[in-house]
Amino acid sequence: MDGAELNSIQRSFLTDLYEIAQGDKRSVVPLETLSQKLGISEDEALSISRQLEQEYYVKLADSVTGVSITEKGVTVVESNFLGSN
Repeated sequence: MDGAELNSIQRSFLTDLYEIAQGDKRSVVPLETLSQKLGISEDEALSISRQLEQEYYVKLADSVTGVSITEKGVTVVESNFLGSN
């Protein structure tokens, strides 16, 4: 997958996650941080996270309060979205 199936908010979410985590797959970013950056509720951020997790772009933290980017997510952002949002 090249990320073409992602909608605008999913692309923004993934790109913002990548930027905040500085591409570090071990970094867990609070959903609150992402929701504030995107101007959406934490519930919406959680919903987007769950959608992206089903496609293996992100991994929700065990506490479901944070999310980390996966290798697949990093690859898609670096290949397709950097400099285009």
